[in-house]
Amino acid sequence: MSVQVNVRGTDDLAGLSSHLVQINTTSSSASACNFDGMIVFSQPLSLHEDDDKYPVAHLQQVAYEMTIDRINSPYRCGVVVDGKRYGVALATYGDNSSKEMVESIAQSLTSTNSTGFLLGPYSSGLTKMMSPLVNDAKRLFVAAGSTQTPVFEGNEYVFGTLGPSQEKLEAAIKALAGLGAKTIAVVHEDGSPCYVPYLAEVNGLQLVMEANAGASPSSDDLDPYVKNLTTLAPDISVACGYGSYCGNWVKSMRRQNFSPKAQLFATCTDQVKDDVGSDVAYMMAGTDWVSVF
Repeated sequence: MSVQVNVRGTDDLAGLSSHLVQINTTSSSASACNFDGMIVFSQPLSLHEDDDKYPVAHLQQVAYEMTIDRINSPYRCGVVVDGKRYGVALATYGDNSSKEMVESIAQSLTSTNSTGFLLGPYSSGLTKMMSPLVNDAKRLFVAAGSTQTPVFEGNEYVFGTLGPSQEKLEAAIKALAGLGAKTIAVVHEDGSPCYVPYLAEVNGLQLVMEANAGASPSSDDLDPYVKNLTTLAPDISVACGYGSYCGNWVKSMRRQNFSPKAQLFATCTDQVKDDVGSDVAYMMAGTDWVSVF
């Protein structure tokens, strides 16, 4: 399997890892500045449109590239450290939204001295494969696409930029409990149940079902879980997953004619509007970057 690497800021990063077989170099305005050296930030990220985590990972990549270009522009000409001027380079390694690939990339990056600082992939599930390796190597690591406590707990070199995962659904579940909801269920993608069991307890709700649907489940994979919920009939149904998970969940709901009093989504992207159409008008999201709900 080939791994795509996008490099921004410099042309001199080809030797970062021996197992990376394809490198695309993006030019920047760094050549207009006289740098004494380059500070390299490296990250695994979902680069292909068919990667499950691509919709948000792509936005994360664009934000980083804009930042790199601004830092290296003639208006700033990098950063000054101990009297010397450095440009900033970003090397992005395609992870195929695969835990195994993230772990492999992390092992490679922490085994070489060519990489100064590391950035995390999108999603807590992928980042958890990387954070302990990076922490053990004592490399500064910013997990900007992660919110789950296990990514950071006990890892003194790992830092985040987002709020805790439980805050995503806290306000929505509290509000629904206040409106009279009594029962709640969660079906989550491989990883964490989005703190729903904890939020159910603190809000006096009965948790009638918690199920792990595995990694990147299709709508067919989700059918047995939705069918079970039609029998349990929870007041609140929570779907906790990434990317195509939200659209696949709604497709299964339609087939099973499942319509809870409230349907919550913990992590979705705007692509869900294309997947489910006007049904988004009757759904709630706990994430702060989705505008369609």
